[in-house]
Amino acid sequence: MDLSKLTCPKLFRLFQHALPDIWQRTRGTLRPAQVLYTIMTMTVSGTHGYRAVIDHLKRSVGGMLGWDDDTPAPFPSSSSDARRKLSPEKCYEAFQLIRKSCITKTLFPKVRYRDFRLVACDSTTLALPAYENIREAFGAPKNRIGGDGAGPKANLTVLWDVTANAPLDWRLERCYASERYAVHSMLDALESTDLLIGDRGFPSYRMLTDLTHRGIAYLIRLPTGTRGAFSAAHDFAEDDAAWDTEVLIHESHPARGEPTLPVRLIKRRLENGSIAVFATNLLSVTDHPAEGLADLYCYRWDIETAFREMKIWHGLENFRARYANGIHQEVAALMIFMLLTAELEAKAKEHHHVLMTQRRENGPEEPEILFNRRQIGECVGYLLIAASKGPATVAKEFIVCMESLWRFRQKRKPGRTFPRQAKSANSKWKRTTYNTNKHGTR
Repeated sequence: MDLSKLTCPKLFRLFQHALPDIWQRTRGTLRPAQVLYTIMTMTVSGTHGYRAVIDHLKRSVGGMLGWDDDTPAPFPSSSSDARRKLSPEKCYEAFQLIRKSCITKTLFPKVRYRDFRLVACDSTTLALPAYENIREAFGAPKNRIGGDGAGPKANLTVLWDVTANAPLDWRLERCYASERYAVHSMLDALESTDLLIGDRGFPSYRMLTDLTHRGIAYLIRLPTGTRGAFSAAHDFAEDDAAWDTEVLIHESHPARGEPTLPVRLIKRRLENGSIAVFATNLLSVTDHPAEGLADLYCYRWDIETAFREMKIWHGLENFRARYANGIHQEVAALMIFMLLTAELEAKAKEHHHVLMTQRRENGPEEPEILFNRRQIGECVGYLLIAASKGPATVAKEFIVCMESLWRFRQKRKPGRTFPRQAKSANSKWKRTTYNTNKHGTR
């Protein structure tokens, strides 16, 4: 295997050489590359305090960061000052540079459906530290008497590359910000070979029109109630004889003139007896059967799994910053770490020659072997440390990681389902590991 293609060693070179000139400050030992890497280590490792994380980095990757006997590690106060000079825009630039360098994840995907790249969109609410400047920047939910609550929150909307199991783009905005407008602002990140999968909070006349005009395929679930729903979707859901049909809708709302935008509506009855309606511009019934598209929508759940990994395993909500830009920095650092986990997962599939299997004809393909995602995150940390000690150390550590991942692999079992799990004890989901008492009764 060509270790020069491994992302972990390239990470340092990208931080130090491939970033814009404005990053290349020569004064001091805390240039933006070192600052961003320090933030990523602090966020993922759960280490609190600059002194602890700098001591850890000096022992593990001090040589790569330029901290040696001649150039000692910076003081914690220097880390805090240097961090305030790192703008969210530069962190976002670093994310995009690293994302473009991670090419293995596209060659060995998590799921493959024809020539499409599956992209899911969703948002989640982040609980932020209760500092006044953070509350001013992101806002706080209303309390029972109509005033602002004490705890500020932010809305994180993500485009998740389901095919590669990696983030594609994101927006971090004030609480109560519209997730629909956030996704609309990220449409430039999509390509003509993408298939956008969205939940009921995202469809609008403008969204469907823009996606169609950009040549981007979509599969979006539509609300079917009397409020906030397309009239065509409501009528389609009430028609017991209609299960797969093509209709014309207006390209703008309020409706004027004749409808001109073709949309295919698909209906499916869920296990609880309710009806789900999906809209898509994949109009060919032969190439894209209704049953296959309805199953394809289930891959939207991968973004929920990603949110769970980031929050519970990697401490997304355990923010250390006390100001708004610091919150953006930590989110960007974690997104970079998720890119590295996706790249290592693809490297494991390449190393062990994992094959793709297809559940049904014309359906999506999936790898027959599943690797432990939490273990992948730990292996990324080991490889980052090994990358600072030279190619020989990287080669040895890489083999150890591949053997460890293969030892705890799981074989995919068709038809297996898992109950939805909620983080909140007050969740609307009736039975989960979080809101069930020790006796197992509701």
